[in-house]
Amino acid sequence: MAPTTSSCARCQTTSTNTRVLVGVFAVRCDDAADRRVTACGDAICRRRVARKASMVTQQPDTIPAATAEDSMRRAVAQLIATFENLGPEHQALRTEESQTSAKERRGTVVRMGENIAHAARAVSLTITVLATMHGLRDLGVTHQFSKTAEGDDYHPLGQAGSTPESLDDALTYLAEAAATLGKAYAPTKKHPGLAVARNPEHMRVALSSLRAALNTLCADLCKRDAEAAEDYAPAQTLLSELEDRVCRTVPIQKNGPSAEEVAAAIRADPEVARAAVEALAARTPVEVVA
Repeated sequence: MAPTTSSCARCQTTSTNTRVLVGVFAVRCDDAADRRVTACGDAICRRRVARKASMVTQQPDTIPAATAEDSMRRAVAQLIATFENLGPEHQALRTEESQTSAKERRGTVVRMGENIAHAARAVSLTITVLATMHGLRDLGVTHQFSKTAEGDDYHPLGQAGSTPESLDDALTYLAEAAATLGKAYAPTKKHPGLAVARNPEHMRVALSSLRAALNTLCADLCKRDAEAAEDYAPAQTLLSELEDRVCRTVPIQKNGPSAEEVAAAIRADPEVARAAVEALAARTPVEVVA
């Protein structure tokens, strides 16, 4: 496989990686890049590197298998809901793009659609990562080292059944998806009114499901690293803010009371009846169609 250039999802430290990942945010650091990430000074990157380094020598998870599987299945279901509900929004934006002739307005709509598509790819990649992790656990292949002549774990050959992407990577992809959705609905100076969901009900489900998946996976990661919650709290806050700001639905306005309601009010209140008589007396006669 030909080398490709990738970068740290947070600090943008570039590196050469021989693994091709799907989607613009599906990037990970190789060992050399990880050393440069540590030097970048970003606290979140440092913690991520430390967690990835600990995977080399860590023992099998202490989290009960049933608990891990439950959280994995729940997160995948939430992400599938996110992925499905991004579709109507992207579809509506593409339709709006085809019907918009004003150059700047159309450019804003195009950018929104592209960001929705990028976020969907990041969510799709995360589903694949979690499915791979689930499959390995289901097969009982986790942290499987080669052995020394004495039967001890032999680290130099790495681990069998170990995926390049970890739970931390999956969370990073989802945080990037959240950031991309934030960019999609960032108000512009000339067209701030465009920064709303075209399908608010679907987008509300997409955003709330993405936030729920982040919470589910973050809770799992926090069992290994209590500081993980700090790393992904901004993404959860952003998703809540987006849901409140861009998914507002306008309540259906009633045209007025029905004829039955007017008649009941006239019968129940003499003042209303008197006002109705006066209004009818002052009314311009019109032809009544039987």
